[in-house]
Amino acid sequence: MNERETNSSECEEMSVKITLASKETMDVAFKGRVARFCGELGLHEFLACVDSVRWLYSEEREITPREKEEIIAAVRKQQNNKETKILFCEVNCW
Repeated sequence: MNERETNSSECEEMSVKITLASKETMDVAFKGRVARFCGELGLHEFLACVDSVRWLYSEEREITPREKEEIIAAVRKQQNNKETKILFCEVNCW
């Protein structure tokens, strides 16, 4: 990967937009698409189930494991020092 590709990748990660759509869903705008996580909103955190993530628009293909990792890494990077923390669990824990 050359320097330009690396910088482009970093810019895309920084442009992640997180929206708590409801008490049970979180939308993440990532690389021009929106991924939806199911989970549960607490007082100061949102617990997102990694296995529940899907692209919001049904005509899009399944999210690959690598895309899941990239989305989660981008959310974690952006969430440093925020009031509402985003936590991820591997399996449905409720």
